[in-house]
Amino acid sequence: MLTRCCQALVEQLDVAFARIWTLDEAGTNLLLQASAGMYTHIDGPHAVVPVGMYKIGLIASEREAHLTNDVASDPRVGNPEWAAREKMVAFAGYPLIVDSRLVGVMAMFAKQWLPGDTIAALGSIADTIAQGLERRRTELELEQRVAELARSNAELEQFAYVA
Repeated sequence: MLTRCCQALVEQLDVAFARIWTLDEAGTNLLLQASAGMYTHIDGPHAVVPVGMYKIGLIASEREAHLTNDVASDPRVGNPEWAAREKMVAFAGYPLIVDSRLVGVMAMFAKQWLPGDTIAALGSIADTIAQGLERRRTELELEQRVAELARSNAELEQFAYVA
């Protein structure tokens, strides 16, 4: 699901690449789950980002979007040489929040200016992705509970059979 979301962002918004990180269970690190566009790997140097560190971790800790159409002079861009070499112009990063609880971060770089209507739409997209993450978490939790109940029932049936 998350890879498809990143692919849609790249294709529909013509951004250079898009990525989604999810918050680990301890709430201390963001784990790169999906990447599309010019970078598709999820096991590189940005695979694990501590909350509060670098631009992605700061978006998570501050729970505020970070937007710029001037990447070259953005103090949060950790590698301005890379940005200049790749001709990056814009960055948009959004926290993924459900019921005031952080679940991840969505971010993208673009080689062209991001217009205001695109930036406004990205907030709604981030909310939708956050809801999807929460739904999947809830589904997995429910599956675990069902499996636990099935095991308990099997144990009770064995006990009843022995007694």
